[in-house]
Amino acid sequence: MASRNKLIVPESKQALDMLKMEIASDIGYTPPSDMKDKMYPALVNGLAVKEMVRMGEKMITNNKPSQFKAQINKDFHNLKR
Repeated sequence: MASRNKLIVPESKQALDMLKMEIASDIGYTPPSDMKDKMYPALVNGLAVKEMVRMGEKMITNNKPSQFKAQINKDFHNLKR
C-alpha cells in the first residue's frame, strides 16, 4: 500500500528517516536495513511526530521574534486571533 503522506519539503526525507531511526532505537525497535521496502510500525511514526512537535515547540520558545520571522518570513509572535 502506497503512503498517502507527502512531504511538504521533499528534501527533508533523509533527515526524517534518520529521526525515525533514532526514535526507533530509543524504544528498542531495530529499524529494517532496507527502509525503502519496509514500513515502520505506527508506533514509531507516532513517536516521530511527537518528537518533531516537541522540537518545533522548543525552537519557537527559544527564538526571539526577529529571528523567528527571518527564518520563515512570518512573525508568529504578533498574530491576531
